[in-house]
Amino acid sequence: MERLVSANITPLDDQHRAPLPYIVREIALKRGAPGQKVRIGIVGFSEGKPSGPNAREELYAGYRINDPFEAARKVLPELKQKTDFIVALAYYGRALCSTSGHRKP
Repeated sequence: MERLVSANITPLDDQHRAPLPYIVREIALKRGAPGQKVRIGIVGFSEGKPSGPNAREELYAGYRINDPFEAARKVLPELKQKTDFIVALAYYGRALCSTSGHRKP
Protein backbone atom coordinates (compact mmCIF):
# COMPACT_ATOMS: atom_id res chain seq x y z
CA MET A 1 0.00 0.00 0.00
CA GLU A 2 3.00 2.32 0.22
CA ARG A 3 2.97 2.92 -3.54
CA LEU A 4 -0.78 3.23 -4.04
CA VAL A 5 -2.54 6.60 -3.89
CA SER A 6 -6.31 6.83 -3.85
CA ALA A 7 -8.45 9.57 -2.39
CA ASN A 8 -11.63 7.51 -2.47
CA ILE A 9 -10.67 4.11 -1.04
CA THR A 10 -11.21 3.53 2.69
CA PRO A 11 -10.68 0.34 4.74
CA LEU A 12 -13.67 -1.39 6.28
CA ASP A 13 -11.80 -2.43 9.44
CA ASP A 14 -8.50 -2.11 11.32
CA GLN A 15 -7.06 -5.13 9.49
CA HIS A 16 -6.58 -3.04 6.35
CA ARG A 17 -4.59 0.15 5.78
CA ALA A 18 -5.91 3.09 3.85
CA PRO A 19 -3.80 4.24 0.90
CA LEU A 20 -2.56 7.81 0.97
CA PRO A 21 -4.99 10.09 -0.85
CA TYR A 22 -2.09 11.88 -2.54
CA ILE A 23 1.65 12.46 -2.43
CA VAL A 24 3.63 15.63 -3.07
CA ARG A 25 7.03 15.48 -4.78
CA GLU A 26 9.42 18.37 -5.16
CA ILE A 27 11.31 18.21 -8.43
CA ALA A 28 14.25 20.36 -9.52
CA LEU A 29 14.01 21.84 -13.01
CA LYS A 30 16.70 21.03 -15.55
CA ARG A 31 15.63 23.65 -18.11
CA GLY A 32 14.56 27.26 -17.84
CA ALA A 33 15.74 28.07 -14.32
CA PRO A 34 18.04 25.19 -13.35
CA GLY A 35 17.79 24.40 -9.67
CA GLN A 36 14.34 25.96 -9.27
CA LYS A 37 11.94 23.46 -7.77
CA VAL A 38 8.29 22.77 -8.47
CA ARG A 39 5.89 20.88 -6.24
CA ILE A 40 3.85 18.21 -8.00
CA GLY A 41 0.87 16.57 -6.33
CA ILE A 42 -0.14 13.10 -7.45
CA VAL A 43 -3.67 12.06 -6.48
CA GLY A 44 -5.51 8.83 -7.26
CA PHE A 45 -9.17 8.00 -7.87
CA SER A 46 -10.88 4.68 -8.57
CA GLU A 47 -14.21 3.93 -10.16
CA GLY A 48 -17.01 4.07 -7.61
CA LYS A 49 -18.52 0.65 -8.14
CA PRO A 50 -16.82 -2.54 -9.33
CA SER A 51 -18.60 -4.15 -12.25
CA GLY A 52 -19.02 -7.77 -13.14
CA PRO A 53 -20.89 -10.79 -11.81
CA ASN A 54 -19.17 -10.73 -8.38
CA ALA A 55 -19.63 -7.00 -7.67
CA ARG A 56 -20.92 -6.24 -4.17
CA GLU A 57 -21.92 -2.59 -4.22
CA GLU A 58 -18.89 -0.45 -3.31
CA LEU A 59 -17.22 -3.13 -1.15
CA TYR A 60 -14.15 -4.81 -2.55
CA ALA A 61 -11.57 -6.97 -0.72
CA GLY A 62 -12.00 -5.25 2.65
CA TYR A 63 -12.24 -1.72 1.26
CA ARG A 64 -15.02 0.68 0.39
CA ILE A 65 -14.72 2.56 -2.89
CA ASN A 66 -16.39 5.92 -2.39
CA ASP A 67 -17.60 8.34 -5.05
CA PRO A 68 -14.48 9.69 -6.82
CA PHE A 69 -16.06 13.09 -7.49
CA GLU A 70 -16.96 13.55 -3.82
CA ALA A 71 -13.40 12.60 -2.86
CA ALA A 72 -12.04 15.10 -5.40
CA ARG A 73 -14.16 17.87 -3.88
CA LYS A 74 -12.61 17.12 -0.49
CA VAL A 75 -8.96 16.62 -1.39
CA LEU A 76 -8.27 18.98 -4.31
CA PRO A 77 -8.58 22.29 -2.40
CA GLU A 78 -5.99 21.08 0.11
CA LEU A 79 -3.71 19.76 -2.62
CA LYS A 80 -3.97 23.01 -4.62
CA GLN A 81 -2.56 24.93 -1.65
CA LYS A 82 0.42 22.56 -1.34
CA THR A 83 1.45 22.23 -4.99
CA ASP A 84 2.25 24.00 -8.23
CA PHE A 85 0.86 21.22 -10.45
CA ILE A 86 -1.53 18.30 -9.90
CA VAL A 87 -1.49 14.97 -11.70
CA ALA A 88 -4.64 12.88 -11.29
CA LEU A 89 -4.37 9.12 -11.78
CA ALA A 90 -7.80 7.65 -12.46
CA TYR A 91 -8.89 4.05 -12.84
CA TYR A 92 -12.31 4.35 -14.48
CA GLY A 93 -14.42 2.33 -16.84
CA ARG A 94 -15.26 3.70 -20.26
CA ALA A 95 -18.64 5.18 -19.20
CA LEU A 96 -17.19 7.17 -16.31
CA CYS A 97 -14.24 8.36 -18.41
CA SER A 98 -16.55 9.96 -20.94
CA THR A 99 -18.36 11.99 -18.25
CA SER A 100 -15.47 12.82 -15.89
CA GLY A 101 -14.12 15.62 -18.07
CA HIS A 102 -17.44 17.43 -17.90
CA ARG A 103 -17.93 17.23 -14.12
CA LYS A 104 -16.27 19.77 -11.87
CA PRO A 105 -15.00 18.53 -8.52
